[in-house]
Amino acid sequence: MFGITPSSEQSRIQLVEYVNKRLNNKPAEFAGDATTQAETRKFGHLYIDTGGDEKDNAQDLKSKMTAAGVTLDPQVSYTLDPARLAEQATTVISQFKQAGITSIIFQGDPVAPGAFTKAATEQDYHPEWIIGPSALVDTTAFGRTFDQDQWKHAFGISQLTARIKPELGDAWNLYQWYHGTPPPAIDTNGVLPAAGAVLRSTARGRSEAQSRHVPRRSVLGQPALGQRDDANDFVRRSRLLAQGSGARLQRHRRLHRDLVGRCRDRTRRDP
Repeated sequence: MFGITPSSEQSRIQLVEYVNKRLNNKPAEFAGDATTQAETRKFGHLYIDTGGDEKDNAQDLKSKMTAAGVTLDPQVSYTLDPARLAEQATTVISQFKQAGITSIIFQGDPVAPGAFTKAATEQDYHPEWIIGPSALVDTTAFGRTFDQDQWKHAFGISQLTARIKPELGDAWNLYQWYHGTPPPAIDTNGVLPAAGAVLRSTARGRSEAQSRHVPRRSVLGQPALGQRDDANDFVRRSRLLAQGSGARLQRHRRLHRDLVGRCRDRTRRDP
């Protein structure tokens, strides 16, 4: 299987590098009160537990953080149980506050932050919220549902692209060019072509025909970032950027590696 997002392990590697190089041993300058802003960052980890390998992944993250010289303690899990989410949030936030955590690394679903940020405000606790590997937590749509006094102190790394008007995007123009009309699926048009780009790239592979190895060799055989040939530009630009940190393409068959820093600015309007 070839995905277009980083693997779980790659996301942890990127998060560790981000925290170590950008945040560790520095004041919590983006916290919500002056006292916390003057303190050296102390990190806690809040993550969702669905009964899968989340606990093992959390332990791996802690090990990687420790190896990089970053202390990550405590690590607290939660379950996405709507009936108990508010109760869990009260307990979890109290635990972080008592531990003196200035910066909470959040790794979970896009619904739970609403409860956790609400509980933090109720307990007069104003930490930094660092967005870790999560689904949709960094989007505007869900960000508006969180406590805004808390979420204006949220930041982290994101795989989202710069926000532009939909009609300026490649996906819109491709549909318009082929069909002669604007795309009807306005809400999803921007994300639909990515998987197709992977398929087209493998179909154009330069490996031997009629071989089960064609897709693998086609993708893994693409030139590195910065080189040009007749290969599909999507794959060329998406070549593994994490090789420098030891993550090999043969081990992590994910194509998209571009990450950006992101923060919540509630004063700006969408384009």
